[in-house]
Amino acid sequence: MRIRKLLLTLAAIVYASWLALLTWLVWISQGTVIVSRPQLWQAPVIVQAYIEQNDHRPSDMVLVERIFRGAGVLARHHPGTQAAPLAMRIRDLPLARGWRGPGSYILALRAAGEESWEMVAVPESPGFAPAAESPLAKPRIYPATPGVIAQVETALQLLAEPETIPEQPK
Repeated sequence: MRIRKLLLTLAAIVYASWLALLTWLVWISQGTVIVSRPQLWQAPVIVQAYIEQNDHRPSDMVLVERIFRGAGVLARHHPGTQAAPLAMRIRDLPLARGWRGPGSYILALRAAGEESWEMVAVPESPGFAPAAESPLAKPRIYPATPGVIAQVETALQLLAEPETIPEQPK
């Protein structure tokens, strides 16, 4: 009987410790932003841009601070500009998810005309296609924090490295 009480007490301590660990993990990971690699891989242009606020929403005009990918595409659409800073109009930016107020953001873009751009949406996942009117169907922007910039650079490195498939023994 005494050993059963000891085992029950031990199980209760392990359970309480597990719950405490999970609570701590939730607490330290609040506000963590996870970048969608497929969204970045589909985008011909990826920039870090400063976005102003316009009526409590992001303005459609941005000032490009850094170009991660697509400098050649930008040069074709904005002749005479070699690098950042560059002012761009992004037509669907006011509808984007991830807006936290004025500041620097990572944007995945594609051309939508001569000098007009649009956001690249997060692609559908197998088995999950959000409804068109759902907030999940809107394009995503990411605050330009050091962690997000590291994720973008890693995703672009993975895209640049060719996959090597080891030869199978015969």
